[in-house]
Amino acid sequence: MVKTLQQGPNGQARGSLLSWFTTIVLLLNASLLYGQDPNPASPFGEPAAPAKPTANPLLKPRAAQPSALPVEEPLVVRLLRESNPTTPFELTRAVQLMVQTSQLKEAKQYLVRLAALKMSPAEKANLQRDYGTAFFLRISLVPELQPEGAQLGELVADAAYRRAQDPLRIAELIARLKDPAPEVRLTAMEDLKPSGNAAVIALANILADPTRNEEFPIIRSALIKFSVIAHEPLLGYLQSTNVKQQLEIINLLGQLRHPRSTMYLVRLAVAGESDSLIRNSARLALLRSTGAVPTQHEAELFLRKQLAEFNNGLVPVPADSDGLVTLWQWNSTKKTSVPVRYDRASASLVLAAQTATELYGINQQNPEYRRLYLVNILGASKRLGGLDVPLSRQPGGAAEIASKAGVPVVHDVFQHALASNNIPAAMAAAEVLALIGTPELLTAPAGGQSTLAKTLLHSNRRMRFTAMQTILQLDPKKSFPGASHVTETLGYFIAARGTRTAFVGHPLSTRGQFLTGMLNQAGYRA
Repeated sequence: MVKTLQQGPNGQARGSLLSWFTTIVLLLNASLLYGQDPNPASPFGEPAAPAKPTANPLLKPRAAQPSALPVEEPLVVRLLRESNPTTPFELTRAVQLMVQTSQLKEAKQYLVRLAALKMSPAEKANLQRDYGTAFFLRISLVPELQPEGAQLGELVADAAYRRAQDPLRIAELIARLKDPAPEVRLTAMEDLKPSGNAAVIALANILADPTRNEEFPIIRSALIKFSVIAHEPLLGYLQSTNVKQQLEIINLLGQLRHPRSTMYLVRLAVAGESDSLIRNSARLALLRSTGAVPTQHEAELFLRKQLAEFNNGLVPVPADSDGLVTLWQWNSTKKTSVPVRYDRASASLVLAAQTATELYGINQQNPEYRRLYLVNILGASKRLGGLDVPLSRQPGGAAEIASKAGVPVVHDVFQHALASNNIPAAMAAAEVLALIGTPELLTAPAGGQSTLAKTLLHSNRRMRFTAMQTILQLDPKKSFPGASHVTETLGYFIAARGTRTAFVGHPLSTRGQFLTGMLNQAGYRA
């Protein structure tokens, strides 16, 4: 091009210059058009500042315009409305679908309609069966579904529980267990499981009915399927007087391998005749559950260890939400195992008494075992009945058992309980002595004071009062060592006002007044 400018004529030179200028402009426009930077940054220096976009004055930002078309509802909502659910099952299904698809407002409408229905107990229970506990728990926790969600969940749960505990329904389901159709038997067993302990008791009671021997294999199979649920209720049946029922329970406990049953099976396994069915069944059950059969000495050591643990407050049964422990015991009147709830301290007393009973049952000629037995059953009876209440004299109770043991034995128990500071057992033994004892209990060799007379000076006021009552009931006709303590103790209790009293002594009067006020608020006369 330069050569053309030099050699060509003037017109041509000018034309070539215009062509060159036009080419430069086109190249510049092309670079802008295709995004190329006309001033690229040098690769060896500072990076060039980015070019600022030039605003086009002809283009103004447009405000967002609302859509002219309505937002369409989900298809599942429209289809559900068209189906028009009306029955409890249909409305519950509608609530479930709307909750699953996060349509909570729509779910609320169906829930309100469902709550407005006058459902029968059977309909409520059927909802729990069809939709499960988890679903009703879920809707009771969603804030957008309240209060109907929580109310419905509570009603359904209550109806389901009442239905599961209905004795007639349980009996009907048990009858279906012998149906020839496998699906009927399977369904009946699944429907029995929610009944829990009530079903276990109904099944175990059948084992005492000799007219239903043909059903026993079915009953055994059903009880084994209850597994852990059956453990504790079955323990109560070990005291059943029905030998056949007791044998069935022993065999079941061996198959279930319940750890707590060992305490009740060891006595049965080592006591009695060698050819006894009870003994042989207990030995087989222990072999299944523990892998070994103890000797009598090993059984005694095991039970003594258990007794010491229970006396120290051990309770191997978990407490419920109220902090109470349920122990199943034989009820001779109802001829069945029944649950009894205790606080943990009382439960340990009951377990200790049961263990001492088992230990004494192994060797009734052992005076130490007899003493431990009477101390524990008297102490538990007094504690459970109330320290301020006379010892229960019901037939077969601790008072009757101790009375049959005789005065020397009960007096020995009284002394042992005092020495070990077992106040409830000592009080109970003293009450038994008041019934069966004689004034000779107030005499002592070498002119010393008797144990009863010494107890009039005991630090525990309840113990002193019980000793005084016992001496008065023995009605001695002549004086005895320590007789003066009787009138002193009698005067002390007569002068008492029946209120708890406290005496406060403190070097700082303000602090003493403060403590006195605190004691008065706590119910003391300070």
